[in-house]
Amino acid sequence: NLLAGMVIDKDGRILENVILEIRDQNGNPVRALRTNKIGQFRTATQLANGAYEIASEKDGFTFDSVRIELKGEIVQPIEIRAKWEERRAKKEERSDKERRN
Repeated sequence: NLLAGMVIDKDGRILENVILEIRDQNGNPVRALRTNKIGQFRTATQLANGAYEIASEKDGFTFDSVRIELKGEIVQPIEIRAKWEERRAKKEERSDKERRN
């Protein structure tokens, strides 16, 4: 059960240096990964069968956790997409204020 995938922003642009924490069904961290320059990640060692949650973290971005069930089968690449970008939201907020004034 090896995992691989990529992390992108809400517009599909790659995100490098995103920290990913893989937690087992009890919430215990079992792996920590970081995306490379092209937004990709992969585990180097296999994970046991079972339920896992992948939490992602990068300053200025918000992500939903991804839940996966491993069953000893080939796992398709996982795409993790940011749902919100703080910098863009602040820029849009300023634009809205300028339009109202």
